[in-house]
Amino acid sequence: GVAAAAAAAGFAEHLSENGKHVLVIVDDLEGHKEVWDGTERALLQHFGAEQAESEGALSAANSEMRAFYAALFQRVGCLNKAHGGGSLSMLLLLDRPVTNKADDEQVYTLDDFPETLYGGKVVGRIKLMQDRGIPITSQVLSKLSIPSPGADAAAVKFRLQHIDELTSLSDGHIHLTPKLHAQGLRPGMDHTTSLTRIGIGADNLAVPSSAAMRQVAARLRFDLAQASDIPPDDKSPAAAKQRARARAWQAVLQQPWGSPRSFPEQILGLLAAGGGLLDARMQQGLSLDDAQAVLAQAVAAVRAECAGEVQELEHTLSLSPKAKTAFAQALKAKLKP
Repeated sequence: GVAAAAAAAGFAEHLSENGKHVLVIVDDLEGHKEVWDGTERALLQHFGAEQAESEGALSAANSEMRAFYAALFQRVGCLNKAHGGGSLSMLLLLDRPVTNKADDEQVYTLDDFPETLYGGKVVGRIKLMQDRGIPITSQVLSKLSIPSPGADAAAVKFRLQHIDELTSLSDGHIHLTPKLHAQGLRPGMDHTTSLTRIGIGADNLAVPSSAAMRQVAARLRFDLAQASDIPPDDKSPAAAKQRARARAWQAVLQQPWGSPRSFPEQILGLLAAGGGLLDARMQQGLSLDDAQAVLAQAVAAVRAECAGEVQELEHTLSLSPKAKTAFAQALKAKLKP
């Protein structure tokens, strides 16, 4: 696995230096993990466990592991014309371990979380929840990515740390869950735990960090997270409104396989969802597929009606007050319940 990934990356570099745009998909990192685990065991045998487990040694080992993976991951990039003009992208596929059992209704106490295994930071969070009277259940722990106490807690915790180190080296990560897929979301992506770092801090125009995207998607993660925390038996009007807004966001994020939306289409859809223009329809039980069809029709009409503003949006990746007002008014007229 290690040799195959290195060979693929090397061949991809050659292609990118000759003007090609290449995507490398690494679907198995177990080989890399085994190599690193073997390296750690060799160091432990050589230096001794006591010395290797000191704070300085653990920090150094963490840095070495990051360097080990960076040799593969950080070969990606977009070359200028002087160096070939191509690009190399890399997609890593990882299985995140199940931290808790869905049917586990046990309430845990602080004594169930030894600091030697969970660390002081996690134990501190558990103590804070216990002091505030929050039941420490598997469901609560799952939201915090804390493994439930048990025989396999140490193995799960180590694997989560391993994945966190890998994702910290990347330019972002997408978290796909079976639960959202079963609910009909395509892709079944958890937007509350997914993120991108592409373009952040760079002096270029990048879609994810563009002014327009930040403006229309500012509340997306918050609204989805807030709706996910609503108890299933809460039938209040406020809860219904929050669920409708979450479904509106999800409808905008839904897209058919092989048909990615253009940047203006994304902005118009997010503007409609964030502005509450789909809430009434979602509260009436409109399905995600039907909402997607309604939205696509409205967006197409607005693109034709506001062609000048759309062209400005495509060119600058920013949403001027004039363009935002024009888009909002046109969308409101097209999406009347």
